[in-house]
Amino acid sequence: MKKFTLIAAMAAAAISANAAAYNVEEPGTVAFLNGRGGFLDYVILDADMETLLAADKNYALQYVGPNDDTRNLYIWAAGETLEAGDPVIGVDEGTGALSMNQTNAGWAGAGYSIGDTDPANFSHFTDETIFHCAYLSTTANIQSMYLTILNVNGVSLGASNEGKPVVGAAPSEDWQAFAITLGELKKEVAGFDEGNLKAWTGNVLAFGGSPATGWPAGGNFCLDAVYFFTPGEVNDGIEGVNVADSNIVVSNRTISANANGIALYNLNGQLVKSTASSVMGLENLAAGVYVAKAGNSAVKVAVK
Repeated sequence: MKKFTLIAAMAAAAISANAAAYNVEEPGTVAFLNGRGGFLDYVILDADMETLLAADKNYALQYVGPNDDTRNLYIWAAGETLEAGDPVIGVDEGTGALSMNQTNAGWAGAGYSIGDTDPANFSHFTDETIFHCAYLSTTANIQSMYLTILNVNGVSLGASNEGKPVVGAAPSEDWQAFAITLGELKKEVAGFDEGNLKAWTGNVLAFGGSPATGWPAGGNFCLDAVYFFTPGEVNDGIEGVNVADSNIVVSNRTISANANGIALYNLNGQLVKSTASSVMGLENLAAGVYVAKAGNSAVKVAVK
């Protein structure tokens, strides 16, 4: 298994200058993040990479993938027109990638869905939040397919699928990836609307196609390193001492921000507490280290 060191990672992955394509030159997670800190909300991530990032104090993680209860991968259409394909080695050379085969002569599709009873908190998203998706095809015969991102059915891989803008090349037998900011998605897709980010439900990512639009029966499609990355420095902060980020101040067992809306996360990226006001109390919290987020700012908070 490949070992990773985020601090000594490669140069940041460049994105194509082509306005209609956002291919990542280095599709691996380490090369893409390049040690940049921030919030990472992930649907699919290699297990070793998940462990590494969770241990890195520069990152706050939130898992928004299937849990066999309120969040699932759904296969659509009668007869389940997609079925599990052979396992593949992931983009970060680990396990956990999704592999599916198109088994229908007509349309097929699937989606990672978050149910209404267990919404995700994406309130930290900004126009600079990046959606990253690595993919390949073991059959390399998919010419075009569509993708839905945050409920918006609006982009394509390969050739344009029914007029939708292209954000990545057609799947090949090598891992490749595209990365696009929410701001760029709004430019590419007319009417793009993320919805209620504080209590978000629906299809985080969905995909599909048909033989008529470029995904032939028997075609394999794989996904890995599917996540949203919101960059931002996460500074060290100790309770009772003003921290370096002037937008968030920690003192007297309270967190204060220069705007309404504060969210407190544990180091696994799980929401612990939130308030719609500009002040949050730290009473009744277990001792430990948390991440406070307000607007585009984030700091570490140590509760003793």
